[in-house]
Amino acid sequence: MEWRGCNSVEGILTEAVTRLVNADAEKVGRLVRKLKDRWSGRILLVLDGVSERNALPAAQNILQDLILKHKGACRLLFTTRPLEAAAGYEKMLWTHCSRINVEPFDDEELDGALAQAHIPPAEISDNLRSIARIPRYFATCLKLRSSLRQFGNLSVALVLWRDLLDRIDGLEPAIREALGFKNESDAVDVLVKLASGLPEAVATDRAQQLLNSCFDGKYAEVRNYLKELRIMDSAGKFEATLSRHHTTLGRALLLRQVLGTDNPLGVREAADRLLGSSEKFVLRMV
Repeated sequence: MEWRGCNSVEGILTEAVTRLVNADAEKVGRLVRKLKDRWSGRILLVLDGVSERNALPAAQNILQDLILKHKGACRLLFTTRPLEAAAGYEKMLWTHCSRINVEPFDDEELDGALAQAHIPPAEISDNLRSIARIPRYFATCLKLRSSLRQFGNLSVALVLWRDLLDRIDGLEPAIREALGFKNESDAVDVLVKLASGLPEAVATDRAQQLLNSCFDGKYAEVRNYLKELRIMDSAGKFEATLSRHHTTLGRALLLRQVLGTDNPLGVREAADRLLGSSEKFVLRMV
């Protein structure tokens, strides 16, 4: 159900009933009034993706309407990434809600999720398990497996890259604009720059300069988003730590950048390109 165009509990119910019942507007209205005023139990409305596609204003309007008019009749369950850094976030309004954190799968839960997908737990490597425990990445693992046939053909870096590309498409427009990730090449450039330059920049007290150069001078505005997206393990005001997995991904993307060509390269030419492009980075790798 597309709920982002609704601004009230009644609007959500009307949208839901319209999709479920083949009836005219008058009958839909009667059913909605019955749900609100005469239904014996409290209605649970589940609204997915508050942090995506500019849905926050609608979610806050619906929440305010519930508090003022329908608190005894309905309950709302929102799914979302942390909202505190989002533009337009109304902190006091959300104090009326209880937060339920979605924790990573434990071993039993992960094996159960694999069994539901008819995948033997033994197929997934320990390395891939470390990231598949996170529900959002588990869904990406399944998507990639369906096209690559088995988990053995996946790497953590590939899962992260596929997830980031999906997020670029699905992120709230304000977040996408702030990060500057309008397309794949934008994400490649930033990850390569961070993976190859951030450790040395931190060591020489130039981290803030590098971070601002990656995000158009807006690192302070986007640092919480970088942590939420798990790109950064830490994102302080003056320095940051790129996650281990995104460091590996950045290095892989650098290799693709440097060696990517329509014509096959000889070993010497490939080595010269690597050394000429990022000598310090290559030396750290070996």
